[in-house]
Amino acid sequence: MAHKAVIIHSWNDTIMRTSSFVAPLLLILSTIWISCTPVVSPTESRLTQTGKLGAMSRLSYSYTLIINEEQLEIRFDSVSEDSRCPENADCIWAGNARVHCTLTKNSVQKQHIVLNTLTAPQSAVYQGYTILLQELTPLPKAGEITPQSDYKAGLIITK
Repeated sequence: MAHKAVIIHSWNDTIMRTSSFVAPLLLILSTIWISCTPVVSPTESRLTQTGKLGAMSRLSYSYTLIINEEQLEIRFDSVSEDSRCPENADCIWAGNARVHCTLTKNSVQKQHIVLNTLTAPQSAVYQGYTILLQELTPLPKAGEITPQSDYKAGLIITK
């Protein structure tokens, strides 16, 4: 019976030594994990590109084009249709792609617009500015769906 008591006592010592080591280790690891998690404000998380009036800007999907001197912003929201003729294919119709954008002037007056590559409307007027969809890249590939993140809209903004 004395032998069993020694084994139990030894096991309890092992558990106590292990838990006194593991608890601080978990605390340190959780502190490191929390400190490595980025804290991003809503304005910092916005992906932006700058552009100029009259020049074509190739706006990446989910980015906002900022024309600083005009306090004008154009966000590329999505492509809802892309029936354009795929690369290396012979088509009887060029097809159309439909691009959705959100426009903002002075950080307040928002308007949603839809522009097309082939059919009307290919341009829209907002607060005295004309936004023209000049191009959309890439062209589709036969039998594949283009991920939204691959798209770039070539926009020309004039006043």
